[in-house]
Amino acid sequence: MFRKSIPFLFLFFYIVFNGNGQASYTISGYVRDTANGEDIVGATLYVPELKKGTATNEYGFFSLTLPEGNYSFQVSYIGFATKNISLALQKNTTLSISMGADRVQTQEVVVTSVRADNNVKSTEM
Repeated sequence: MFRKSIPFLFLFFYIVFNGNGQASYTISGYVRDTANGEDIVGATLYVPELKKGTATNEYGFFSLTLPEGNYSFQVSYIGFATKNISLALQKNTTLSISMGADRVQTQEVVVTSVRADNNVKSTEM
C-alpha cells in the first residue's frame, strides 16, 4: 500500500515547493524628497496590474516581491506629484525614487459672511 502512495507523495511535494513554477523577484529601494533628499515616510508604491502594493517605512525604504513580468508602478504621497515607473521585472531590482512637490495654482478665495438674522433691524413690533 505504501509503495502505491509514493508517486502521489512526490507529486504533492513538487506542487507545494515549486508553486506554479513562475519565478518571483523583489523590487526594493528608497523614496526621497527631490528638494532636500529627506526620506519620505509612508509613500505608497502600487502595482495596478496585480492590485498589490506597499508603503515605505520610517527610513523611506520599501520592498515588494512580485512574479516575473512587465509592470507599471505608481508612487504617490500627499503633497507630491505621483510618479509612474514602468519596469520589466526579470531579476531582483533596487530603485532610488525621487519625488517633487506638487504645486497647485488656484484662483483667489474670498470668504464673506452674512448674519443669519441680518433681515432683523430691530426688536420693535
